[in-house]
Amino acid sequence: MRVQRNSANYGKGVVELDIDYIDEAEVRTQLLATFKDPKYRPPNLPAVAMELMRLAQDPKTDFPKVSKLLEKDGVLTGQILKVAQSPMYAGRIQVTSIHQALARLGLHTLRDIVIEVAMNARVFRAKPYQRTMESLKRHSAAVAHLCRIISQYTAIEGEYAFLCGLLHDVGIAGSLIALAEGAKRRSPPALDDVWPAVDAVHAEASQIMVEQWKLPPDVAWTVGAHHIVLIQGYPHPMAATVRLADELAKDMGYTIDSGGAVANQHREVFSREQVLETLRLTPKQVELIVADGMKRFNDLSL
Repeated sequence: MRVQRNSANYGKGVVELDIDYIDEAEVRTQLLATFKDPKYRPPNLPAVAMELMRLAQDPKTDFPKVSKLLEKDGVLTGQILKVAQSPMYAGRIQVTSIHQALARLGLHTLRDIVIEVAMNARVFRAKPYQRTMESLKRHSAAVAHLCRIISQYTAIEGEYAFLCGLLHDVGIAGSLIALAEGAKRRSPPALDDVWPAVDAVHAEASQIMVEQWKLPPDVAWTVGAHHIVLIQGYPHPMAATVRLADELAKDMGYTIDSGGAVANQHREVFSREQVLETLRLTPKQVELIVADGMKRFNDLSL
């Protein structure tokens, strides 16, 4: 495989993608080195989105304060209202203002919508790999909504379920952006050449990116463990939730376009049966989750 060596201006740091005439293992090594470099910064999320994350964790936050914050970004507000007006959220009442959206959805659901809108605008973008990015965006949204649904069928705390699902594969986006930026004026490496390496590092890369955004630690741990399910040697219910949602989304056709490349086999410590046992879910409940998910996807035109 031939991959051009270049420096990548990525985030606030400059990282060296030293991947000239190398094999898949070397691409994997250099991608991990990129994410672990102290100078690495993920794509910036809008300041409004990050401030809303902070406000959502403050029990004293009131609606006027949130409305005032979101009104600072007219483009973001417009996109939020567009999502909030979908049949799934708006129902029979049209949502025409942030205050109405807050009253109808609640702060945490609005937070999730804001982060999703911000991710679509800032993170799921890399022109040379845009077809893959579009499928990744669709897959991530499907997993996020399935995580929220699964949490309603279990005893786990579901506050961050949507965020964990939305961000579980963000390391794929980060890797493709790094490769595209590293190519500079030359053609970036072909997707089928680098996909096994991207797939191999994406969970760890996702955790690093979430940590860099200073999102809650539970979210970072979950996205890093969404394949193996274990955290500190014990099955983690939220990681199991994301793992199940990921598998169900793919079963339902919400897959990621890898350009025909075959990914590495993940070290799947838990079987699906063990995941269901961890979450105390029955096969019948899984059927109901899938049916609920399909209805939700239709309402969102996902």
